[in-house]
Amino acid sequence: MPTSPASPPPSARSPDATPPVSLSLGDRTVGSGTTLVVAEIGSNHDGDLERALALIDAAAAAGADAVQFHSFRAARAGTVHDRAAADAQAHRARVELRTEWYARLRERASACGLVFLATPFDEERATLLAALGVPAFPVAAYDLERTALLRAVGGFGRPVLLGVAGARRDAIDGALVAIGEGAGAPPRRPPVVLVTGPNGGDGAALHGVGRLDERYACLVGWSDRQATPVLALGAVARGACLVVKPFTDDRARRGSEHASALDPAAFAAMVAAIRELEPALGEPRRRRGPLPVTRPPVERVGRVR
Repeated sequence: MPTSPASPPPSARSPDATPPVSLSLGDRTVGSGTTLVVAEIGSNHDGDLERALALIDAAAAAGADAVQFHSFRAARAGTVHDRAAADAQAHRARVELRTEWYARLRERASACGLVFLATPFDEERATLLAALGVPAFPVAAYDLERTALLRAVGGFGRPVLLGVAGARRDAIDGALVAIGEGAGAPPRRPPVVLVTGPNGGDGAALHGVGRLDERYACLVGWSDRQATPVLALGAVARGACLVVKPFTDDRARRGSEHASALDPAAFAAMVAAIRELEPALGEPRRRRGPLPVTRPPVERVGRVR
């Protein structure tokens, strides 16, 4: 007999796991009506500390609220077997953030009034960032099923900016469970912002901002690598509480990450457009809480004639 649609696992939707309507990242409030705009520098520093510092300065001048780097160890990539893989490995080694750089980058961001963030690509880097005092952990969408990493970031009890672009519902459900498990027993996961984007799959288009918001009772953010701010503005209009856009000082520099990023002028124009749009959106709508997980399925036994 048909029954009502399956619900996410209880630990993904339980009242204990429900985040507030807003949350704090350092001295910034996310979900209050003012969009948190993140300049994702990523690896666009090209392995040069001075360029990394200069990019932080440029992001602040362009109106960013936060900067975000990529935190990985090139040695974890494993053995390479062809020229293309060898070139990619050499590039990763060149742009890896040196351990001694982190404190300087965080200090420069703080001096510029920016939140310092970095995406950890393994548990060791997550631990390093936690010791540095980062206020949140971005997780890349392609790491959505890396349970050990998700448990690690959940265990630090800080907000998680979880990439979900193109993800299946069961993968999102499983990731939320893993983050909760990392936080201890019984699961009581830290606040999560679901960061979607235009990569296909459930909830990946702009209409997905609202769908994910109501299904998971989570704040929702947006990230894309388009060369224009159009989709980001659409996401803000749909209720996204943060926008993450790749950032570079020169789109003509070698590498696809530069070509898909916004330069300071384009980034500043995007921020100005977001700030102009926000007053027209009114007060942030209240997110719907999770449905009761104890509700029994509804059985349909046929029509009464």
